[in-house]
Amino acid sequence: MGCGPISKLRAAALDGLLEIVGVDPLNDLYDAVIARHGYDGLPRIRPDTRINGFAEEIDFGGRTFDFVFSLNALDHTQDLLLSLVSMIDVLSERGLGYAQVYINEGEKQNYSGLHKYTLWPEGNDVFFSTKDTAPASLTQAIPRLEIDQVW
Repeated sequence: MGCGPISKLRAAALDGLLEIVGVDPLNDLYDAVIARHGYDGLPRIRPDTRINGFAEEIDFGGRTFDFVFSLNALDHTQDLLLSLVSMIDVLSERGLGYAQVYINEGEKQNYSGLHKYTLWPEGNDVFFSTKDTAPASLTQAIPRLEIDQVW
């Protein structure tokens, strides 16, 4: 989720160890910027495995994944809770989800552009808020969300 043009997982994908299905609302913009600057040779996510859009809007038709990965994208979602539920819903029975965020990025960016949420760790939980909402716990908001480790 929020794959960007060049996934952190690309080396494993290039080695055939995994298949990346990248979801990002900015895929077309990334392609244009890469082409404009002549970086067409970069090892990008294959166009046939990319989906343009926000994670909370995508219907995978019952398809599940063993690993769902998000790096610096949760604060950019249109609906944080729905995005996380969508990520959980597409995990296979023994699947693993991984999300990395920059602490308080929404607040630091004054909630401008795509930065709708700010997130921060507290104990073994993650809290979130928006410019207009009070802080709330992710695990209380989504009871089936299990956070294994926060650092």
